[in-house]
Amino acid sequence: MKKNQFETLLYSVVGIVAMFVIIVAANLVSVSPRRASISRPKSFTPSHRHEEILSKLDGPVEIRYYVTEGEKDMPLNLKGYAERVEIAPGV
Repeated sequence: MKKNQFETLLYSVVGIVAMFVIIVAANLVSVSPRRASISRPKSFTPSHRHEEILSKLDGPVEIRYYVTEGEKDMPLNLKGYAERVEIAPGV
C-alpha cells in the first residue's frame, strides 16, 4: 500500500510542476513584445522594395481609413480594427 501512495504522490507532484512550467511559458509568450501573425507567412512584413520606397519619403505619411458607423453587416474583425484606429494616439 505504501508504494501505491508514493506513486500517487509522485504523479501529483510531477503534474503540478508540469502545469507550473506550462503556465509560466504561456505567460512569457503572452507578454512578448513581438507581434505574431497567424496569416500567410510575412504577409504584414514590408518587402525589400517597399522598404526602399519608404526610406525615400521625406515626411510623414497620412493614411485614411473610412468606415461606416453603425454598419451591422461589417465583419467583427473590421469593427475591432475601426475602433483601434479611432482611438489611435497622435491622430
